[in-house]
Amino acid sequence: MKIDRNVEAERISAVQATRDVAPGGSDAASAPVGSVPLVNLSNNAKTVQKLRDAVDQAPSTRSEKVDRLKQQMQDGTFEMDLNALADRLEGLLGDA
Repeated sequence: MKIDRNVEAERISAVQATRDVAPGGSDAASAPVGSVPLVNLSNNAKTVQKLRDAVDQAPSTRSEKVDRLKQQMQDGTFEMDLNALADRLEGLLGDA
């Protein structure tokens, strides 16, 4: 009885081997195994990707607010509380 080699088992072993490679290690983490390319991302890269995904999914309320204020300015209905503005400027500038 002949047992053929198990390609899937070899791929799994290769993936497990790349997980054991320390950051900045060999190029094995990015080399293709069979026809499946492997990529080893640093924790910082994963965090950046999560942040980008969160920004992409965030509602665009800021742009809606800007559009609403632009329309109010064009219509002449925009009102500004100058006392509140002065208070915020004072808070930002401090005793400067």
